[in-house]
Order: sequence, then C-alpha cells, then structure tokens
Amino acid sequence: MSSSNSDKEAHRSSTHPRIVCGAVPIDYDSKQILLISSRKHQGNWVLPKGGYELSDVRLETAASREAYEEAGVIGQVRNLILSIDDKRPIKTLSDSDPFIPRARYHFFEISVEDLNNTWPESGASFPLRHEGAERVF
Repeated sequence: MSSSNSDKEAHRSSTHPRIVCGAVPIDYDSKQILLISSRKHQGNWVLPKGGYELSDVRLETAASREAYEEAGVIGQVRNLILSIDDKRPIKTLSDSDPFIPRARYHFFEISVEDLNNTWPESGASFPLRHEGAERVF
C-alpha cells in the first residue's frame, strides 16, 4: 500500500503546507481509542498519521491508509474530527513573507472493524532498541 518517494514528495511545496492525514481509531464495543508507539519519541503513544499521497485521492483515503499501515486497522471512516495548522512556518519563508503553516493536519474518526495481526509497519525498526510497532487500546 505504501507509495514511492516521488509520490510522497509530490505534495511537498515551498508555498503550501504539507497535508497530513490522521486516524482516531475507535473500538465502539469497548469504547476505546487505539494508539500506536511513537517512532520518534520512545515511550510516547500517538495516533496513526502521515502525509497525503497522490494515490490517496481523498483525505479520508489517506487517513484509512495510515491507520492500516501503522496499526493494522481495518474500519470505516466516519467523520472529520479536527483540521489544524502547524504553528511553525514553512522553512523556506523569509521574515517578510506572509505566514504559511509547515503542515495542515486532518484527523478522521475510524470505526475499528478488525485489527490485522501483522501490518505494513509492524516490523519496522525503531531507534533506542524498539524492535517494531506496538499498539494499545
């Protein structure tokens, strides 16, 4: 499901924010939200998220893809929960340029229908002796 680097880079721009789509995977039977271990910050738990890719076509598709790739979530996208801009500016801006956020985040509610035992990023190596992604409700 993962796309090439050229596909991922297609939406990066020095004049527009990077589009990031995230999932809030909810198990309605247990009334819990699924979190995954952070790759960047050992010991932290985060929501699945990642950059919008050309193959995604819609923001909802990107959120669903990220939930599957990072946590093995299979489910239905229900609602847009939050759209928020990064407070940091794009790196290429000068002081005289108008503010452009580095990224724009869109988080979608996903009703968890199933969890795969393995998922695309479950075997990824992590710094500080992390041997793979973890997930927890």
